[in-house]
Amino acid sequence: MTETRANTEKPLLKDKSMWLSMGASMVAFVLNMACSFFLTPYLIRNVGKAEYSFFPLASSFVSYISIVTVALNSMAGRFVTIAMHRQQINEAREYFNAVFFSSIVFTLVMLPLGGYFICNIDHFLQVPSESLQNVQILFWLVLACLLLGQMGNVLNIATYYKDKLYLSSFAQAVGYVVKVGSAVLLFSLLTARIYYVGVMSVCVAITTIAFNYFYTRCFLPEMTVSRHFFRLRRVWELVSSGVWNSISQLSNILLGGLDLLIANKYLGPETSALIAVSKTIPHNVLALLSAVGHVFQPRYARQYALDQKQELVASVQSSMSLIGVLACCPIGFLLALGIPFYHLWVPQMDALTLQILSVLGIGVLLISISIQPIYGLFVIVNKVKLNSLVVLGTGVLNVSCVIILLHFTEDQFARMLVIVGTSTAIGILRNLFFTLPYASLCLGIPFFFFYKTVGKILLCFMVCTAIYFSVSKLCAPTTWIRLLSCGFVGSLINAGLLWQFVLTKAQRQNILATVQAKLGR
Repeated sequence: MTETRANTEKPLLKDKSMWLSMGASMVAFVLNMACSFFLTPYLIRNVGKAEYSFFPLASSFVSYISIVTVALNSMAGRFVTIAMHRQQINEAREYFNAVFFSSIVFTLVMLPLGGYFICNIDHFLQVPSESLQNVQILFWLVLACLLLGQMGNVLNIATYYKDKLYLSSFAQAVGYVVKVGSAVLLFSLLTARIYYVGVMSVCVAITTIAFNYFYTRCFLPEMTVSRHFFRLRRVWELVSSGVWNSISQLSNILLGGLDLLIANKYLGPETSALIAVSKTIPHNVLALLSAVGHVFQPRYARQYALDQKQELVASVQSSMSLIGVLACCPIGFLLALGIPFYHLWVPQMDALTLQILSVLGIGVLLISISIQPIYGLFVIVNKVKLNSLVVLGTGVLNVSCVIILLHFTEDQFARMLVIVGTSTAIGILRNLFFTLPYASLCLGIPFFFFYKTVGKILLCFMVCTAIYFSVSKLCAPTTWIRLLSCGFVGSLINAGLLWQFVLTKAQRQNILATVQAKLGR
């Protein structure tokens, strides 16, 4: 069986499911980005910078709470998929039910704990008294969204198993359409309130769950909810493997996810709003490329289950190149044209400060973007322990350094640089000197194997940034039309350079052959 699948395995660039999944992820990203693009300046203008800062802060709290659930959910797709590929149906059912019933328990426990925090939120955060009720309603809605998502997480396994993640992205895209529609209704018919974004998030969660339930019934009809298939040992198996992913999640929060909380406590809500806005574009780019990186995981799981080591190594390397290429244009654009972009987008805020903070935030992405697929690889080969411990250590180091430096720093601007820049420096060092060589070790290949790919992508970032900067000098981007024109011309030039000098001849031929076949059909 292994040999047969190895012979029929498609090259990565000819994998139809992969391209569909990537395309769907990008459509979902564009819709979500468009909503954020128009909503952010509107909220700042109508509810104020201080109250706006609690919207991204509420989203951060979701990531804090989800640390507990990552231990269970992060490995569910992996275990169910491998069991199904090996025709171990009852075992897959046991994993499925372990996740479902554990999610119910989590919801029952988290509801009163989250309620206590929200009712006393002004004891934990600096909340202006006139905004307290609105902020509390926002956090209640965000908690409801989190619990709905947790209950629906088990339904995400079906598209993962079938390697049809584009259907999940389609569900997200429909959810974002609902989000845009609800935003238009709420903000056009009613007085602007910050908690409307919570209502929008709940609508997205309900829509996504409905789609994923349909997919589960179509692709995994064998997976039924029944106490008969619940095994406590399966819960322990998932948690014992996934606990290291929870530690990684905690570590990532310690590295950068506490920025807004620390800023709120030490600098106040208005300064926190500056940091929040500076993170918006980098965060959305990272979210897109993380989703794209997730697209490759079903392929990794299949190749790992069938002992196709050479194919797995080739898939990881190709996916790193693809993600790096996709990131070059948006990151290069922001690096070169960030000041005019922020000046036009949020004129109420200082564009230069936002640009400096954004560049500091993007710094770690220059390395971590292209290695997004590697994080999924650790899950597939079930070697997340050492990576999690190292990330945890760097996270604790980051928080310690930030708090110590803040006590010795008086200037408000310097304090912002400390909060944003420390995690970037530590993250770059960790990725270069641990993540890359450890990934090679997990695959049994030379430790320097992936450095060439990352170096090539870094060079691409520099070239793309220089192209955008050069184009901006020919046409001063002082209006939206000029800014978009600079971006369009620069993107065309960069796309041509990336096609010619980054993709190999075989990769270009594969893409052209696929396009020609589709056109011919």
